[in-house]
Amino acid sequence: MGLGVGVLLMLASAGLIAYVGDALGRRIGRKRLTLFGLRPRKTAILFTVVTGMLIAGLTLGLTLLVSQDLRNRLLHYGEIVTDLQAKATHAEQQRRAASRNLDQARGALALERRRTQDEQRQTAQALAARREAQARLRQALAEAERAELRVTALGHDLAGARARVGQAQGKVAALTSQSERQRAEIQANQTRIAAQESEVRAAAKELANATRILNDTNQQLDQARAQLRLAQERVQEVLARELERLQSKVVYHQNEEIARVAIPRNWTAEHIQTAVTAFALDLDRRAKAQGAAEYRPVGLCAVPVSQPEGTDVNRYLARLSAAVAAQNRTVWLRAVVVFNTLRGDTVFYTFVVWPERVVFTANELLGSVELDGRRPEGELVQALRTLITEKVRPLAETRGMLPRLDGSPKEIPPEVWLPALRRIAAAAGPVTVAVVATRDIGVDDPFAIEFRVTPRDAP
Repeated sequence: MGLGVGVLLMLASAGLIAYVGDALGRRIGRKRLTLFGLRPRKTAILFTVVTGMLIAGLTLGLTLLVSQDLRNRLLHYGEIVTDLQAKATHAEQQRRAASRNLDQARGALALERRRTQDEQRQTAQALAARREAQARLRQALAEAERAELRVTALGHDLAGARARVGQAQGKVAALTSQSERQRAEIQANQTRIAAQESEVRAAAKELANATRILNDTNQQLDQARAQLRLAQERVQEVLARELERLQSKVVYHQNEEIARVAIPRNWTAEHIQTAVTAFALDLDRRAKAQGAAEYRPVGLCAVPVSQPEGTDVNRYLARLSAAVAAQNRTVWLRAVVVFNTLRGDTVFYTFVVWPERVVFTANELLGSVELDGRRPEGELVQALRTLITEKVRPLAETRGMLPRLDGSPKEIPPEVWLPALRRIAAAAGPVTVAVVATRDIGVDDPFAIEFRVTPRDAP
């Protein structure tokens, strides 16, 4: 089977499984079918999970079926790596043994060379002694000739001179014999040196072969690792494509706030129920506009109202409205998604009741910082930004101030902090910058603040 046919078959099978799983999940969700005694929502989740598992298993199976090389690498990876490591270990041992033999041969060769040099030095000394003896012999013969000329006058010295000549000739003969023996030993040493050099060349050749085997083994190991990395990258690429395909179908994410509405304190339970019902219908229209099937509230977080399985939505909204009215204060009703919702599925959400209260009172200090107006403008802007992000916003979150609907923090407009930046620069010295609320700020109000700049030496 060709690679292209395998890939097309894999894509077609994955798409078919996804379509069947999506159709079954939608059908189960609409008809509220159950399996193994599970609730309808959990049954739909089970079918979605099984569909994803089938897609992943089919993808891996078809990948192994299409690529025989990948199948062999994944199934026999441990054996391949073990064999390559064993070869590398054996080659390294051979290289080390050859290196040790080479070092031993070189040491023996150096020892023999030093011994040969010592013997050559001794031979040179013997030859010098021989030349000295020959010189003495010539001198003795000259003396003998002179003695013969004076034989009449030096007759009694003739015997002694002849004895000395005989001794000198004996020494010369002994030195000559010793020189011949040393010459024979030098020749024997040269023969041994030649044999050792031959052994050294053989050891060097063996070391070169071991090194070549080690390099081949390392190259095979690198190729195996590269093929394994390629296979892993292919699997990761397939999984990433599947994950991206699933993420592209997400309409709402878990803990995402869809909308919020304020419930005033003086409203009656009937008025509150009308507003809550209209809010739920607006949420249903938004869900359908985004591609989801419908909204379905699953509970309430801030007031003690339970939602048993199967309770009518209108009855649930009536109990919710009564509980909100019982609090006898202004609250914000927030619709928050419970878990990720795919296109075409039901959006499960919960109502979070958030009490309205004053987060900051007028002229309240929210934070301060010491600055130097002589610093560069970029550093001053960064210092003001740090004051907002590290002091003001954390304090607002701690006191229950709500973020924007998209979850991002509320921004400070430039017309608020730019004048303060100019006053800091105009001070041209140490100043204290304080962030103060200009009026009472509620949980859903924008930041009504101002920056007050005071020179540090001022009272």
